[in-house]
Amino acid sequence: MADDAATESSTQPGVLRASDIPPTTVAWRWRGRLARGKLTLLAGDPGSGKTTVALYAVASVTRGTPLPGDQVEYPAEDALIVSAEDGAADTLVPRLAAAGADLHRVHVYTEPLSLPGEVDRLASVMLSTRATLLVLDPLS
Repeated sequence: MADDAATESSTQPGVLRASDIPPTTVAWRWRGRLARGKLTLLAGDPGSGKTTVALYAVASVTRGTPLPGDQVEYPAEDALIVSAEDGAADTLVPRLAAAGADLHRVHVYTEPLSLPGEVDRLASVMLSTRATLLVLDPLS
């Protein structure tokens, strides 16, 4: 009886057996830390450097240079930053410049954004800017 159950496929919508899902490899931008097309969270106490790390990643993506511990160089790509806390002119741009970002490849979303209600709007901005990295700071 157990063998019969194992051979039947699920009739529930949205449910697949793991044996029916072909494995794929992860496309990394920062090996072991930042995967392409996946959600990555930097969590920690205020002042622990989360934004600094995120902006350094933006700088690396826009220059196509490896991140710490990685030796792979990638093509330079665009990034999009949505920041509800830091001002673009007095905080983000100076910090991006200090990190060596290609500022021409960094796009800063300056309008108020309410997620998840405006996720389609955000997706449209991502497509129009051709950004491959999105930084939401903070995600709240």
